Amino acid sequence: MTVWLFRAGKQGEFENKFLEDGRVYLTWDDLNINLKEITSKEDLYKRLIEHYDLDKEKTAINWASQIWPIAHAMEQGDLVVLPSKFNRTIHIGEVIGDYVYDESLGSPYYHYRNVNWIAKDIPRDRFDQDILYSLGAFMTVCKIHRNNAE
Repeated sequence: MTVWLFRAGKQGEFENKFLEDGRVYLTWDDLNINLKEITSKEDLYKRLIEHYDLDKEKTAINWASQIWPIAHAMEQGDLVVLPSKFNRTIHIGEVIGDYVYDESLGSPYYHYRNVNWIAKDIPRDRFDQDILYSLGAFMTVCKIHRNNAE
């Protein structure tokens, strides 16, 4: 089992949708590319450079490292941690579905995984400080592997 940090927008603007829909979305604007059709991170970052007309290869590499997991690394049974931007709480869910790409949902909801939210609004003070440091990462999506986070 792996623990994944997900963010629901810079100001938490997607948090309620995540919780109500029972999903985590990869809320990358205008990323209308089926990620299952991309076979390597290197191919992904090349597509991102083209798709977003990026000047900096490092930006594309950084983005690819956050985008890749939803389609290629996350597995059913993994845990998702969603820190709230509205209060000092954390939501925890279990991934219960495979990656879905659905263009009909519109940007930024093209990519998602179904999640069973097993605990919502857990106060942050219930977590060890080293885990809280991990949850402070500046990434939209990342793997939490600090001190046996599971």
